[in-house]
Amino acid sequence: MKNTGYIFDIKKYSVNDGQGIRTTVFFKGCPLNCWWCHNPESQHTEPEEIDNCLFRWNLTYDPTQRNKIGSQVTVAEVMKEIEKDLPFYEESNGGATFSGGEPMLQIDFLQSLLAECKRKDIHTAIDTTGYAPISDFEKIYDYTDIFLYDLKLMDDKIHFEYCGVSNKLIHENLINLSSRGDKII
Repeated sequence: MKNTGYIFDIKKYSVNDGQGIRTTVFFKGCPLNCWWCHNPESQHTEPEEIDNCLFRWNLTYDPTQRNKIGSQVTVAEVMKEIEKDLPFYEESNGGATFSGGEPMLQIDFLQSLLAECKRKDIHTAIDTTGYAPISDFEKIYDYTDIFLYDLKLMDDKIHFEYCGVSNKLIHENLINLSSRGDKII
């Protein structure tokens, strides 16, 4: 497990990323390059400079960092933000969702966050493209309450054209996860 990782945003009171009221943590990095990407700032794995990103969460609230997308953070820093919303989770059966980019690209950091959430009895969801080694899914399966599986396109040729990668691994992972139970939406 790893204590640090890169994120670019934390959204509070999220109601579209799993059941109940949730805190969604957006990881940096994505192996896909979808034409319609709604988080293009997530594609690179490390922080990057842009003209203006005042709309994004900033751990330090440092105005000199306003043109930077992404921060290296610790598990403790992220958990501090997640735990601020515990009363909302308790009332709505919500929890924490890990999204991106693709959170599976930072599997050790993700596993550490999930383990800490489980230790504190916080419901967990992973919003994933499914494009990761099955061994990575094995690492986090027991810590994850639900996988929000984003299957982009069924046809492999079209998927490659519009997302930049084959969908064969994505399909294999979906079949594997489906065979293990009902933890997928």
